[in-house]
Amino acid sequence: MPKEFSGNREDLRKFILSCTAHFVINRKHYDTSDKKIGFMLALMNEGEAEMWKEQFIENAFEKGINNERPFGTFTQFLSDLRTSFKPFDEASNALAELRALKHSTMGKIDEHISKFKQLLHRTRLDKSASQDAVIEFFRESLTPQLHRRILNADEPPTTLLDWYKRAAQYDAQMKKIQKIFQKTNPSQTQTKTTAQTSSTPKKFTFSPRKDPNAMDVDSMTTEERTSLMKIGACFKCKKVGHLSRDCPDPNPKKEEKKKEEPKKWKGKEMAAYVRAQMMNMDEDEKEAFFESAADKGF
Repeated sequence: MPKEFSGNREDLRKFILSCTAHFVINRKHYDTSDKKIGFMLALMNEGEAEMWKEQFIENAFEKGINNERPFGTFTQFLSDLRTSFKPFDEASNALAELRALKHSTMGKIDEHISKFKQLLHRTRLDKSASQDAVIEFFRESLTPQLHRRILNADEPPTTLLDWYKRAAQYDAQMKKIQKIFQKTNPSQTQTKTTAQTSSTPKKFTFSPRKDPNAMDVDSMTTEERTSLMKIGACFKCKKVGHLSRDCPDPNPKKEEKKKEEPKKWKGKEMAAYVRAQMMNMDEDEKEAFFESAADKGF
């Protein structure tokens, strides 16, 4: 059922379209102008629309209820209704909406294209303006990433219809890649919190550098040090005749750690790592990543 009309000029177009569709579906019942007009009048019960309805019915009564067509023709009724409630500057208002129309990253491209077509029809630019001018409006309404992908295609679109198709195609590809790396997982909230914490500047502390020639007394017990001091032995080699700073024995070289081979990522580990990294990306960085992955045939 069509919604009631209160007299809001911005809602007039939707009201007429909804009622017309209702009449088409129920054409066997609404087979006369009076039935169609009566149905629409029954939905005008608020605001200026109610006042207009009362005036319309009073004028019809003055013509005579026994008249063959007291309400007149349905065509004339719609004409009077549009004249009374038509937006003051519909084309200019629609043009302003068209200029402000922007496709969001998470929005559906099909809904965006549908809204663009609707506003384009209301501005009458689809009939009066050149196709290049209309294409320019549509290009400016797309996200920078989607706009750039279309322009960098091997064969960029040349018609408005081709722009619609190409935008829908590339947006679907980018959304598909986005879903692959943003699957919901139990640790998503925890990973996000960790990523946010890691984004804060880290404070690094450095322990004092140890003198390689200093006495290594930390590893000895108090009894061992006392015993060596009594006999005048070296704290390093534990031999008598010299101090630890003059010890002739070189320091033993520590065994070098074997270099570990780079870890090979598994599929699930790589996906988890990418998801964690994406938590710190803004929308532009994510779009650039998806675009790059799509270009490489991911």
